[in-house]
Amino acid sequence: MHTAPKKGNVQHRKRTDRYTKGPLPQRGHYPTERNHLAGPPAAAKVDQFFAAADMSNFPEECRYVLESLAEVYGYEAQAEERGLSAEERLRFHQEHSGPVMERLHAWMLAQFAEKKVEPNSGLGSAMTYCLKHWERLTLFLRQAGAPVT
Repeated sequence: MHTAPKKGNVQHRKRTDRYTKGPLPQRGHYPTERNHLAGPPAAAKVDQFFAAADMSNFPEECRYVLESLAEVYGYEAQAEERGLSAEERLRFHQEHSGPVMERLHAWMLAQFAEKKVEPNSGLGSAMTYCLKHWERLTLFLRQAGAPVT
């Protein structure tokens, strides 16, 4: 019979965000000012799905999604470096990240419409998750102060 390890015996690795090199918030430890805006970061989960989803079978497709997200995270880093206010950051993301996210959304829809991706595959599951949570993933393009989740 398999038993779960006791809490005291589990060693926790410190997770980091590979785009900003900072620590990711642990489950249940998200900053309070973000909680009312978008909830826990969904993009981190999307990133994990695409990094793990059929990389051997769909390397170019997974790379496209991950590079698109990396571009958006890059714009977020630029906004932080510039010290933009919430309203300035919103306009900055609408101008720079908006087109990236629109292309990504259209590309994912086209993959399913053109039957290039099987919905039950690892890649299809990751894309379905992303599309299902699209409103939350793109809240930063509509609401000032919303995090790039």
